[in-house]
This record gives sequence, C-alpha cells and structure tokens, in this order.
Amino acid sequence: MRLHGKRALVTGGSDGIGLAIAEAFLREGADVLIVGRDAGKLATARDALASEAKGGAAVETLSADLATGAGIDATVARVKASGQLLDILVNNAGVAYLVSFETVSEAQFQHSFALNVTAAFFLTQRLLPHFGAGASIINISSYFANKMIPNRPSSLYSLSKG
Repeated sequence: MRLHGKRALVTGGSDGIGLAIAEAFLREGADVLIVGRDAGKLATARDALASEAKGGAAVETLSADLATGAGIDATVARVKASGQLLDILVNNAGVAYLVSFETVSEAQFQHSFALNVTAAFFLTQRLLPHFGAGASIINISSYFANKMIPNRPSSLYSLSKG
C-alpha cells in the first residue's frame, strides 16, 4: 500500500480513465475524492470503488460541473472543509465533441476549453494552498493532442487537449 495515508482528488472520476485511476489509488491505500457532473454515475462509482479500498482508505464523491466557476468553487470548498491537505490531484475531466471542423459551434468550442483547459488550470491554482509537501499534479491529455486519426473528426478535441 504505497499510498497509505495519502489523499487524492480525481476529476472526471465517475467512469473511464478517471474511475480506473481512482480504483488504483484506493487499492494502494489512498483516500480518494472523485468529482463528476452526474450524481447517479458518481453513486454507482462510489459503490463499485468501496470494495477496492484497502487499509481503511475512503472514497468520497462530489457532483460538480468543473466547466463552471461554481463547480470549481464547490470542489475547492469541499477540499478546504475536509481540513486535510491533498497529496495528489488528477485533472482528468474532459469532453470531446467529435464533429467536423466546419461544424464546430461556438458553444461546443467554449465548453471544450472550459472543461479541458480552463478547469484544470484554475482548479489547480485554487487548490495550491491545500497541497501537502511533495504533492503531485497529474494532467491527463490525450493521444489526439499529437495525432489525428484519418476520417475521425477530432480537431476541436485535439486543439483543447494539446
């Protein structure tokens, strides 16, 4: 249990890569707070993760939309209210609009950058006072940040993840 006594926050932790990361942290003994938008998916994730917790590790959830200032505020407030310092932040939350370049709407563009770029930047910035010594920040990018698959429209996603 290499992470026993450590506290981790994983954004976008209710499914996919984020859920797998949270699961691995719990198996290694870390307490984990997962943040996502969908309360139902978070409850399902929490129930699934509870069986992975080792050595008294705990899993908590927070429903918050990190593409908004209110969601970032709620996440920071939750960390602050815990009274515990963070050892690990995983900025994993993201959105992919896989639409052709010429059809990307302004709303899709703004939402992509709000979640894929702005949220990671300002959440990290706002959490700085709540990191313990030697804390780690992990920003999840994508294969699509450097490569595109022919005939798969990912220009907006690639731009925001790069």
